[in-house]
Amino acid sequence: TEHGPKGGDEVNFNFLNNDKMKNFGWPISSYGKPYPGTENIFEKEGWLKKSHSENNFNEPIKYFVPSIGISEIVPLDKNDTEFFIGAMGSEIIEKDLGLHYIKFDENRNKITDHNYVLLNERVRDIVVSQDRKTIILFLETSGSMAIIKKIR
Repeated sequence: TEHGPKGGDEVNFNFLNNDKMKNFGWPISSYGKPYPGTENIFEKEGWLKKSHSENNFNEPIKYFVPSIGISEIVPLDKNDTEFFIGAMGSEIIEKDLGLHYIKFDENRNKITDHNYVLLNERVRDIVVSQDRKTIILFLETSGSMAIIKKIR
């Protein structure tokens, strides 16, 4: 995950292909915008262009505008097509303070399902057991943990 500027949080897959790293363009390309008071810096440097591909960068597989305060992303299945993503922002209407479930096609090129669960908690960290049947969420707002058990 990439925590963008004001908006523009991204999910990027960077699987090495022929030992070549992908470039997702930060800080030149982002779907976010500068925080108030920093606009001149970004404008002077020519940063935060809205299109990644038009500037020869890889587009994110998913981006969030407005920002969700993206945190950890963890795979839930052995094929790495299902993921939990934590949201630490503070606006429920923006789908913050919760957990996002995202499922991709088998090649991880397209999102086939995206659900959001409101927890009223900033999800700081996520740990998945080796057998992928137990997920532990570290919740920042209350300083507690949540345990999720997969039944299938």
